[in-house]
Amino acid sequence: MTSQKQTTILVLSGVLLLGLVVGGGCWVWYQYSEGDRLIADMKLKVAASKSKVDKVQKERILLERWKTMSLPADPNEARAVYKQELLDLIRASSVNGGMILEDFPAAPPDTKAVAVHPNKPGKVPLYTGVNYLVRLKTRMSNLVNLVEEFQRKPRMHRIKQFTVERTDKKTDMLTVQLTFEALTILDAEGGKKDSYLLDTPHGRD
Repeated sequence: MTSQKQTTILVLSGVLLLGLVVGGGCWVWYQYSEGDRLIADMKLKVAASKSKVDKVQKERILLERWKTMSLPADPNEARAVYKQELLDLIRASSVNGGMILEDFPAAPPDTKAVAVHPNKPGKVPLYTGVNYLVRLKTRMSNLVNLVEEFQRKPRMHRIKQFTVERTDKKTDMLTVQLTFEALTILDAEGGKKDSYLLDTPHGRD
């Protein structure tokens, strides 16, 4: 074998060896980089899952709190309980004859939630809004007191509509009409202890 052939063989062997080293290094680097990417993706998925779990737990805690502020699940009991609460509120705000209940006119229909329970048959709404219409004669100070006391009540409720008129200019009494709405949340037992109100005169519609 001539020296030229030996040189050629050595050069080719070196090139081949270099190719193997470089190629193997690239393969190792690719595997290492791919492993890092997979670990990073896994961390992101774990973080997203934890965030969803935390959100569900917070919403569950909030829902349980709302259930304690709900009217009873039974519609008739819910109406009786809330009517009595409104009567008590008006009575407490009638200091010095400054508020007089005129009427409980026919209320708007109850409000049904669009969202329904995913597992219960019959598309049961997650909540129902019990509506009451109340007409009062009141002084402004007594009306302010009623609204403040209403906001302090541990109920999921609101004043939906509110109209004020001065029908008698000779006195400081105003004619006020309010539409109240209180929620009864599905599976809630709020106000259960007040079921005796069904048997009282004010507890009936």
